[in-house]
Amino acid sequence: MEQGERALVAAGSRTETVRARAVLFDMDGTLADTQRFVLDVQRQVMAGVLGRPVSGAEVRRGFGLSEPGAMRLICGARGDEAYEAYAARLEREHAVLCPAPVPGIAALLEELSVRGLPLGVISGRSRRTLEISLRFFGFDRYFSYIGGGDPEREVKDERAREAFRRFGLGPEEVVYVGDTVADVRFSHGVGMRVAAVSYASFDGREALRQAEPDFLCDSVARLRDVLLALL
Repeated sequence: MEQGERALVAAGSRTETVRARAVLFDMDGTLADTQRFVLDVQRQVMAGVLGRPVSGAEVRRGFGLSEPGAMRLICGARGDEAYEAYAARLEREHAVLCPAPVPGIAALLEELSVRGLPLGVISGRSRRTLEISLRFFGFDRYFSYIGGGDPEREVKDERAREAFRRFGLGPEEVVYVGDTVADVRFSHGVGMRVAAVSYASFDGREALRQAEPDFLCDSVARLRDVLLALL
């Protein structure tokens, strides 16, 4: 077992005593390997609006905000113009630049849905672009809760609490699946267990391991095993 991963069968652990009754997923790096696609389109669109290259460091200034807020940080008064162009291009080029989700994820969502498990997705992306990707992959039908980001502040914790209320569950009954250190921290901050996935992680496996998620999954097959064991 990985250091920092809590044993599924540990005596007295909450993973043993509390059954998971809902699962929340991140989008980018979890359901699909979309991070670079999304960031590249943002950077190219902003470069076109500003008439100059936009660096990765500039883009990272907006991490934690949804795209309208991040683009306003860089493009100022032209941020909304950049966002509209970005959203349109994202939808137009999705089939070319990110044509498929992570292999095995569609089957996992179908299996969880057939079992009657409430599912949700919480992402830092705007609701509009999040739904573009979910519709493209055909995943929107699986999720009874969809929570997007906010242009002014990080709100994943607030979205999680909205999902708890929607499902009528306590945080200890919900598992979050995400690919970043921030996902691990926010999940534990609201009382959820978290399965960190490294297969398309933006932060990388070692950073995830050091963040001490409840479970560290290097494949969708391992993620499936973890989730089914918690049900």
